[in-house]
Amino acid sequence: MRADTSACFFVGNAQMDGVTVRVDEVIPEIVGRAGLRVEDVTKVRVRDTRRDLEDYRIDVSRVAG
Repeated sequence: MRADTSACFFVGNAQMDGVTVRVDEVIPEIVGRAGLRVEDVTKVRVRDTRRDLEDYRIDVSRVAG
């Protein structure tokens, strides 16, 4: 991403071998390591309450400098 720009990701939790992968916790960590800043994490919907599957919108930006 170029400086002073923003983007958003639509991502959802997953289950692997019965373990829920919580993207609302994992993606901000990955984004931070890439030099970006998380502006907002918004839950968009719940796909399956029994399996803890939810979808999120994650807004990120890159600041100049």
